[in-house]
Amino acid sequence: MINSVFLRDTGKFVLSVALAVLLVAAAAPSSSAGEKLTFGKGLLWKVEREGVEPSYVFGTMHVSDRRVTALPKQLVEVLTMVDSLSLEVIFHDRLVDGEEAWMLSEGRRLRDIIGKRMFHKIAKRLGLSGDAKKQLDRLKPWAVAMSFGPLTEESTRRDQGMIFLDHLLQFIAAERGARVFALESPKDQLDVFDGMPMRLQVDMLRHAMRHSKRGKGEMDRMVELYLKRDVEAILGMATGKELKIPEFARVLDRRMLDMRNKNMVERMMPRLTEGNALIAVGAAHLPGQVGILNLLADKGYQIARVY
Repeated sequence: MINSVFLRDTGKFVLSVALAVLLVAAAAPSSSAGEKLTFGKGLLWKVEREGVEPSYVFGTMHVSDRRVTALPKQLVEVLTMVDSLSLEVIFHDRLVDGEEAWMLSEGRRLRDIIGKRMFHKIAKRLGLSGDAKKQLDRLKPWAVAMSFGPLTEESTRRDQGMIFLDHLLQFIAAERGARVFALESPKDQLDVFDGMPMRLQVDMLRHAMRHSKRGKGEMDRMVELYLKRDVEAILGMATGKELKIPEFARVLDRRMLDMRNKNMVERMMPRLTEGNALIAVGAAHLPGQVGILNLLADKGYQIARVY
């Protein structure tokens, strides 16, 4: 199967989405000079409005690094009292739904889209031959781009039974009997890239290949920023404003962050209306004018940093 070579489960796919952003945005280490983002510092926020029990929004990082999964006491306190937890997706061990979205339509081949030279270079770098190489030829460029990145350490930790932060929160909530909801489906996350024009998917693949060796250093830096709760800087790493492909950068920003932020805010509203809810999404979704926290403030919610 295609995904036996590439993405093996929902958790790894979500991690790959995050890493894909990091790889294509490797040329954008920070926000524009002088730009100050709304809600740029902090991971846990209290969200409340009159007549409803307060809820909380927490910024996660989709890795199993022990430094990240060591939960702050403020978050533990919230987890012990909330009635519900909403995550980007609900994590499980079975293969992700919608694997056909990764594949080109019948009769189309990757080598015809990106050129034979680039195709064989990719196959060599991924160590693919025989049937695996034939499978590669059936994948869309965006799906192949996700194969380049610092997945090795994270995959090793997963193989050792370690779970990443979002999955840990889901496990704790379920153990407590809290209801768990998804703000997106795996297909929603697939569509972030699948809806991009083919020429921009090829740009994404070229850039991911070019910058793949920088991936581990970028990921290490992002972990350091996360531990400092510097979500403004994390957002700066997750945007493509300084890429040499302006059109792709605009599409990436809009599809990966802005559109998803707006959709997730609408989908979390039932939980916030109930109150006593915890919303946990990637930290890059929190800050900025089109960030989740500012969108909630626009809806009349009072936002206060807890941690």
